[in-house]
Amino acid sequence: GLKEGMTLSIPRNTPLPTYGSHRTEPEAETEVISKGETARIGIFFSFTDTNSSIQNDKLAEYYEGLLLALRDMKAKGLNAEVYTFDLGPEKSTKRLESLLNTNEVKNLHLMIGGVSKQQIEAMSKFSKKTGIKYVIPFGSSSSIDNDPGLFQMTTSHANLYTEIVSAFVKKFNDYNVIFISETGSNDKSDFATELRKGLAKFNIQYKTVTVSDNLRDNISTSLGSGKNILIPMSSSEATLRKILGAVGSTGSSSISLFGYPEWQAYTQHTEALHKSDSYIYSIFFLNEQQKEVQDVATQYKSWYDKNMINSFPKWGYLGYDTGLFFLTALMQYGSEFEPNLTRMKVRTLQSAINFEHKNGNNGGYINNGLYFVHYKRNSVIEKVDISK
Repeated sequence: GLKEGMTLSIPRNTPLPTYGSHRTEPEAETEVISKGETARIGIFFSFTDTNSSIQNDKLAEYYEGLLLALRDMKAKGLNAEVYTFDLGPEKSTKRLESLLNTNEVKNLHLMIGGVSKQQIEAMSKFSKKTGIKYVIPFGSSSSIDNDPGLFQMTTSHANLYTEIVSAFVKKFNDYNVIFISETGSNDKSDFATELRKGLAKFNIQYKTVTVSDNLRDNISTSLGSGKNILIPMSSSEATLRKILGAVGSTGSSSISLFGYPEWQAYTQHTEALHKSDSYIYSIFFLNEQQKEVQDVATQYKSWYDKNMINSFPKWGYLGYDTGLFFLTALMQYGSEFEPNLTRMKVRTLQSAINFEHKNGNNGGYINNGLYFVHYKRNSVIEKVDISK
């Protein structure tokens, strides 16, 4: 063994051979696994950085939710080992770069994590070099167009406007469409512009009224003889409150509302949304009356002796859904699961997940999952994944 005073001779890294201007890329460090073999998953977050752009307790809750998914999947037969790494300060990649040189990380089959741009880019580069799949839970990578091993979990609603408009036209093509403009503040005017273009393309007529003291009368005079749908151009709680009051006072049962992800945070208006036969679009939606959702909440309380943070979206379910999806992929198809993504049927609880290949077959995958959520008049909530 090693003894004090010994001299250790450690060879320097041998440079890769160079032929002209071409540099040979190293082959993947980790072996491919098939269905049923043990999968190795790494979780990478700045758990102890008090200045992180995401609060420590939220990152911890995400991780705790993911562990609940791991527990559930192991009960179904998954063989897996999970390695957890603290990356230290979010803006520094010093500890991360050191970790990426360890055998533990080089032998992973899937990485999940990274928050800052610096962390995500470093892990993306490592993913491309080694062939290890990398799930980006919150941000995006500049390598998404040319690295088939990347999986971006979130995208902005603005990037999904084309899908939203297409689904709206398909569902509401026989409705009388009425836009409601808020004086001075229309934070969803970009969506309204795209929707108007979509309506015009299919020769669907629409009207516009302005929020005012006479809003109820303005709405009443704009109603058609059949079904009507109102679309505010602002997602604010104040605008929603005014519209719900005006719609309620008309006494008409032929009016529905169509709105925004932000509405699900205005829980004081949930009953009124049901009465107004309302719809929203969102990449996240959690129906807390759903049995599976309640079961996870109970498990979380039992294991961690606390409730999840009251936030939108809920971080524990973000971790649970991400874990459920990718652990299912590893269990059913092994580490080369990409060709089977469209065949997978995973019942996630909060996140709509539907991955689309970027840049033909050369790029990574972006989640374009999207829900239409219907607050029915009978107090039932219907959630439909329109991206499937």
